Amino acid sequence: LEVIKKLQEEFTAELAANLNSIPGMRVTMNDKGKLEIAGVPAALADHWSSRRRDIVEYMARHGLTTVRESDIAAMKSRKSK
Repeated sequence: LEVIKKLQEEFTAELAANLNSIPGMRVTMNDKGKLEIAGVPAALADHWSSRRRDIVEYMARHGLTTVRESDIAAMKSRKSK
């Protein structure tokens, strides 16, 4: 699990660096380690994030509340491709 977390952190850092190299694009890391596009209000991003809504709904249905449980909810609620 630690290896996966480390790979996610490295991927996120690399993605941020690549996006920030695009003229006019600015992404920042929030306090939860997630990327945010500068200038986009959180309420708007939440409104358009159907994936986040899926996770929050799953958590509510199953009584999950912690950050760790949100990671589990993210995996369990993902639709198969």
